[in-house]
Amino acid sequence: LHLKKKAQTALLQSPFEQASKGHRRQGSYNDSVENLDVEVEIYITQLSALLKLMQSEAQLMSCIIPDKNRRTVFDGIVQQSLDSVVSEGEMLATQAKKSINKHEFMSVLSIFPVVKHLRSIKPDFDYTLEGCSTPTRSKLASMLSTLGSTGAKALEDFIESIKNDPERASMPKDGTVHELTNRTIIFLEPLLDYSETAGAMLLMHGEQAAPSEAVDAKKSKMKFADYMTKVLSALGLNLSNKSETYNDPTLRPVFMLNNYNYILKSITRSGLLNLIHLCNKDVGQYYEDQIHEQKRLYSESWSKVLHYILEIDEPLSQQRLMMPDVKRLMMPDVKLKDKEKQNIKDKFSVSKNYLEIRLSLSGNINLFKQ
Repeated sequence: LHLKKKAQTALLQSPFEQASKGHRRQGSYNDSVENLDVEVEIYITQLSALLKLMQSEAQLMSCIIPDKNRRTVFDGIVQQSLDSVVSEGEMLATQAKKSINKHEFMSVLSIFPVVKHLRSIKPDFDYTLEGCSTPTRSKLASMLSTLGSTGAKALEDFIESIKNDPERASMPKDGTVHELTNRTIIFLEPLLDYSETAGAMLLMHGEQAAPSEAVDAKKSKMKFADYMTKVLSALGLNLSNKSETYNDPTLRPVFMLNNYNYILKSITRSGLLNLIHLCNKDVGQYYEDQIHEQKRLYSESWSKVLHYILEIDEPLSQQRLMMPDVKRLMMPDVKLKDKEKQNIKDKFSVSKNYLEIRLSLSGNINLFKQ
């Protein structure tokens, strides 16, 4: 299934695939991806097979059953198979709702390929079921509505889960990419191939739904692009709040820089940025600007190193130049006093320790390695 491949690709490219001990990607997401394929793929095949069988049956009946009885007989023939397929679709929706309640959003991805496929073949179903009873003709539409409303709820609850993610949840000690950022990208990347489907769900079943309005591909893509913008906005605000929990102020720009850089690279590589630009053309530039700003803020942490190296407070060279016996300074055999020697050693010792800390931190900044 294409959805599984997209999700697995996102997982493999995740910085948590080989994460450090104590800060690993949650296994439940990987397990969910493994379970997306078989059940959904079989169900999609069943939908297509049912349509073909119904079309074949209708054609066969046209040669055998009189016109006045044809629709009634056909209605009865398709009932059991149609009920079976609808029942399985409703079970998928029920499972997805349970996953939503548990905030296991990767599992909910399974309904998007189903809805996309069903929406594509529903006109053929409608044509084949023409003349059947109203309850028969409305079964697939009802199931599609259930799946669509479930998908819309999953998308909206996903934003809420980002907003409500605890500020101090699993904060990386070295300021690297947060697990929330990772999970968000992993959830969004597979949805790119279902942008129209997801957008239609939000238009027809979301909080600001317009079910009476005609839903076309352009409106659906725009709606989903708007949704993506809201997701990234919620993520950015949460990350900003999380960064304030660091006791070391230097780690704050390190943390934000790593996360901004990861987000920008991920949405650019996957093609999500092009979709987002349909709604807001400034998103890419915003991340570029934020990356430069965080680099500037991080660079300020080196001021203490320069402070000692340049002897800003009381430069020894200036002190010595101000000594009455200036000639003493110019003499090659002059020796520093013990106090002056210790002063120099202390300054370089502080500089060395501070430099090692900054280099250690900067080693975790992916962008600085370029």
